[in-house]
Amino acid sequence: MNKLGLEFNFNWLFAVIVGAVVIFITIYAIGQIAGQKEEETATYISKQLDIFFDPLETGIASGKSTQVTLGRNIRINNKCSSQSLAPYKFGKQEFSISEFTRNQWNRVGLPAILQDKYIFSDNMLEGKKFYFFSKNFEFPFKVSNIIFMTTENYCFINAPSEIRDEIQDLRFENIQENSFGNCTESSIKVCFGSDSNCDILVEDLCNDYSCEEYEIGRVSKTGYSVDYVGSLVYAAIFSSQEVYECNVQRLMIRVKELCSLYADEVSFLSRESCGSELRTKLLYLGAVAENLPLLALRNTAQDVEDQHSSQECKIWQDI
Repeated sequence: MNKLGLEFNFNWLFAVIVGAVVIFITIYAIGQIAGQKEEETATYISKQLDIFFDPLETGIASGKSTQVTLGRNIRINNKCSSQSLAPYKFGKQEFSISEFTRNQWNRVGLPAILQDKYIFSDNMLEGKKFYFFSKNFEFPFKVSNIIFMTTENYCFINAPSEIRDEIQDLRFENIQENSFGNCTESSIKVCFGSDSNCDILVEDLCNDYSCEEYEIGRVSKTGYSVDYVGSLVYAAIFSSQEVYECNVQRLMIRVKELCSLYADEVSFLSRESCGSELRTKLLYLGAVAENLPLLALRNTAQDVEDQHSSQECKIWQDI
């Protein structure tokens, strides 16, 4: 969370524009193609989501954001499964869409299945304006890009400096930062360290030198709470409990696979004095990644990072 930076290169900007145009053209075509079944058109829109999410992959940047405004209301249903079954090695997400036309919601189209992206949102989103942004998730190496999707407006109260800077740098139009709680009435209030009249509470669980303020913590909403590490704080704020826990499990399946790959690389480079202790720690993290609670896994991931930082032979590059 404390690694800020922003890369708005031409290729990424062009890709975002293309993605937005695809959605606009699709929505327009729905109203123009006579006799086409509503279910089929909703299915077609669902398929375009994969195209749109691609530009949000962050690469070497620490975060990206964009928004899309449509001409009519749509509903996006986000269904997540963490079952590691062929061909979905890291689980999957299914996105289906319904469109509001002629004063009614059309039938939901067939879902688009995404297996290589981790998209955090509510189970169902409805509106004309959709906000997207993405972050790297590191544990301790880069695991994947994670994407957040919402239609709501938020007010962050007493957010730590890292998050305040990020809000400013990424120019979130739907997130207001306010240290005094003077939020607009329609916004969802997110309090950091205080539960005074807030919809969402973010607690800092960092109590030693090995982490920074709000690097690990807990997010509480009505009826439940979830733990987070690093950039998952945004996931916990914007997601439903079901989508959050499912995608975290999917990320841990990916951590397990990456640990195995990096451990093999350590063995290959052992002739160049790569320490075998790192391999042992990687194999242990991979062995427990799917079983231990997230905060306990964070301590194991920190052990891996400390060992990696202490040796000259680097297996992965810090972002």
